[in-house]
Formats: sequence, C-alpha cells, structure tokens
Amino acid sequence: MPIDSPLKYSRESFDLIRAVHNNNFRFSPESRMVGLTENTDKSNQPVTKQSVLDVFNTQVIERINHLAKYSKQLWMVDVGDYGNGTDPNAHPLLVGHLGYSDTNNEYGVMAVKNYLTLNDFRDQEGAITYDDAANTFSGAISDLSRLGRVRIVVKKGSTPYSDNTYYAILNTRDENLIDYNTIRNSIVSSGNFNSICKSWANKIIDRANNVNVIYYEYKLPDPPPPAEGGVKFLRKEAYFESVNLDGDGRWGKNSVSYGAIFGEGDTTAYFEIPKVTRNLKGVKIHIQTSARLSDSGRYGLTVYNRNNGVILGHIPWTPGTGIRTFYFNNPISLSRDKSYDNLILMLNTKVRGDRGDAMGMVATVEELIFDDNIRISHVSSNANASRINPELIGPIFDTSGNFLKITYKYTLNGCYAKPAMIRSTFSRSHDNHHHFVERIEQWRDGVHIGTSRNPTYADDVLSRFRLSDRSRFSGNRHNTLITMRHDVSNLDFKNGDELRFVYGYLWHHSTWGTGGIHEIGNGVTDLQVFERERLKLWIDSVLCKEEVISQ
Repeated sequence: MPIDSPLKYSRESFDLIRAVHNNNFRFSPESRMVGLTENTDKSNQPVTKQSVLDVFNTQVIERINHLAKYSKQLWMVDVGDYGNGTDPNAHPLLVGHLGYSDTNNEYGVMAVKNYLTLNDFRDQEGAITYDDAANTFSGAISDLSRLGRVRIVVKKGSTPYSDNTYYAILNTRDENLIDYNTIRNSIVSSGNFNSICKSWANKIIDRANNVNVIYYEYKLPDPPPPAEGGVKFLRKEAYFESVNLDGDGRWGKNSVSYGAIFGEGDTTAYFEIPKVTRNLKGVKIHIQTSARLSDSGRYGLTVYNRNNGVILGHIPWTPGTGIRTFYFNNPISLSRDKSYDNLILMLNTKVRGDRGDAMGMVATVEELIFDDNIRISHVSSNANASRINPELIGPIFDTSGNFLKITYKYTLNGCYAKPAMIRSTFSRSHDNHHHFVERIEQWRDGVHIGTSRNPTYADDVLSRFRLSDRSRFSGNRHNTLITMRHDVSNLDFKNGDELRFVYGYLWHHSTWGTGGIHEIGNGVTDLQVFERERLKLWIDSVLCKEEVISQ
C-alpha cells in the first residue's frame, strides 16, 4: 500500500520503510531525520496546560512514535524473492492482529497517536495537578498501549527461512497500564514531570516487549497442482538417432508427447517445477504407450536445481506403464539463501527393440508429492554453460587421420561442486550426413589422468567405418539435432583441471547392402565440410554432484 512520506522519522523507521517499499520510496524534501529530546526544558517557565502538554508530547508520544514499527498500513513478511510478502490475502492472520497508525501525525505510519492539543486538556479549577494529568493523558496512554511486538517466522517445510521480530501497532490495549494513585493530589512541577513521562513511556515499551506479543508463522506454499501450472514442459531431446521429436509440443503443460521412439531410442523430456519450498519426495506420472514396442520402454527420473545445476535425485530406468509413482531415496536439498528453488524434472525414456519398430508415448505428470523433510544445500554456485562457452579454447583440428579430430579446451575455475554430466551439441548439425563420436578428457599439470564414462570415441576408433558404427548419428535421425551427454561422474575434478572436449567427425552418405558404408574421404575433406557448414560446439548445460569440488 502506498504511504505518505513522514515529516519526521528515525533512522530505524527510515530503514524499515525502505525495506518494505524497496528503493522505490522517496522521502519528500520536507522530511527530516530526528532524534529524541532527552529532556523538555520548562524550568524557567510557569507550569501551564501548554507546558504540561509539551512535556507529555515529547517524552511519551514522540518516544513511542519514534520507534520503527509495523501497522496495518506498513508491514512485510520476509519471504525473500517469493513475491507475496506484502499480500494481505496471503497473510490474513498477521494483518488481523495489526492496528492502524495515525497518519495525520508528523511520524506518519509510525505514529500510534497524534500530539495532544489544548483542546484535549481536561482540568479542574485551580492549580494543575496530577489528577488533571490523569484525566488528560489516560486516554492517550490507552491508545499508546497498542504498541506491541510481532515475531514473524517464515519456514520452508519445517526449516526456518527467516525469523524477525518488530515493534508493531496492535489491536489490544491496556486501560489500566498506569497507576495514577501514586501521584494523586500533587501539584505538577516542571522539575520531575519529564521523569514521570519517561517512566510512562517505558511502561508502554515494557508491555510491548513482554505482554503484548504475537507470534506469526508462515509456511511457504507448494507449487499449484501440475495441471494448474505446477509443472511446465520445457523441451525434449534425443541422445540417439531413433527418436522422432516432432508432434504435439505441449510447451508449458504438464505432459509430453512422442509420435515415435524407435528401438534403442534414448530421450529425455524436461519439465520445470517452479517455486519449490519443501522436499519433493516423489512424482506420480501417467505413462501411456502405443505401437509395436509399447511394452519395451524403460523410464527413470532425474531432478536438479535449475539455479545452480546440482543434481538432487535420480531414479534408474525401470519398466512399467499406467499411473506410476516414483520416490526419491533422499530428501531434496534446497538453497540456504533463497526462499524457493526452481527445479527441473527430467523424464528419461529408453526403448529396447528393433530399430525398425517404434513406440508412441504420452506422459503426464499427475501429482507432486511433498513433505517437510528438506535438506539445506551447501553448494552456492557452480561453473555453468553460460560461463564455459565464451571461455572455450578451440576448435583445434587434427586432419592427419582417416577423419577429422576436433578438440576444445576449458580450465575449471571458481567451481563449487563436482561436474557430473555435461551436455553438448554442434549447432547446424541437423543434417543426417554429420557424424560424431565424443569423449571428455581430464588433464592436470599437463598429464591426461581420466576420461569420461562410456565414451563413443575410444582408442580403437581409427577408421571411418568404425566411427560411423560408434556414432549415435547413423542416418535414421530425420534431420534431428542430437545432444551428446558426457558422463563425467567418475572423474574427481579439482579447480585448475583442464577439460578437453574431443570429437571425431566425418561426413558421408549411408549406403546399405554388402560392404556397408563406403569409406570415402579423410580428415582434410571432413574439415572442408565442417567449415563450409559452419558447425560450432555449444555446451548446453553442466549438471553437478552434490559434492564440493576439491580446491
């Protein structure tokens, strides 16, 4: 809710207003930061109604108004970047406890009570006594006794995300906070009235700290149901030629459709799960298949944190269609410094069987299963694809063999978790005649110390026929761009290690029949095609283990 700029404010109230309204709030030129008046000096003046009011206004009302505090007009729940910290519909219990401030006061939304004026003074005839003060100030002190404290705890599951306590204007008051009998029938003197007023202010503050206290706990909500935006399909990828990625895209929905996944086809569908605040314990998916290989599918799940690329859970391939519930073995870890995390759910599918047959599939995420048992991640950030791509050294070409060898280099630095899976593609390589084999090498201090798991480019790949046989690009991919998955989970990386992305490449037409593929061309001719087609390596993503990298 917009507020008017107060004319007077304390440093604490300034900070609070800015915290609620961010830097969008601008104080007016007439506004000024003020401190408290230690004593209101009326020693050389006669005791009058005005002098008594002046002391009470400065020593009681200003002391209370000076405090930074929440009110119905000014409050915020620390939900980080979740986005509903000032939404009254999300926090009706908190708002119900808060009272309105007196915005006509110079302190604006920080004011519990406006200053008293001569018209408010209620006295008997004769000298001004404490009876007069009691009659005049009891109502004001009752109003000021609405000062309280609110403790606001925000939780991700059962784990606190934020825990803050603020002064606040509440709805409860104390009509009998001050015992005026202790000072009855005495003449008001300017000498001790400052002290009496300060003691009244301290009683109000003491009650706020110890009596008028409320506790508000807010658990950050789960995403909506999958069909209502809790799961959003992003894309699907092929890791083997025998996957048709055409058909109903269903982008932004909670399902994915494949027209045909041919025998030995290997594919992944990616779904975003936005604003996750609790442990993703499991996922219920309805898997429907069709065509000759309908019972040949194997399915598994991987979930990772979209913010930092850390793999949080993995379920290996298992058969079975219909409505299936997958459970992760361990609680999902969430960020320490964020109120929520966006997760990516990968539905991995592999079809066994004859490459001439196929399976159709529609998979729908029906339910996300949450509980409070989260873990807090100690991995803050990682090397990522957007950082790696501009720092790649290469391509470095070797044309001395029967095919083109291509090498790119990257030195790990500033990485906080161990890389586990790296995905790469060559842009503009849709054409069926492009063929690749691949591996990633780990080098340390100029020595080759490791190679990615199950590389297609091994030492025995020397001939063009052998490369084509090992390639996942063998001519049946219908001009589909194939993503290469480099499993580097077996490598114990350290910052400073050099990653070498090594590819074997050739261009040829497939011919079937006796003799198989004609071995035409060499590294020189392949380089000519590579440069003519302007192929370029692109690192799509780096997924990491939930393990801190060695330094």
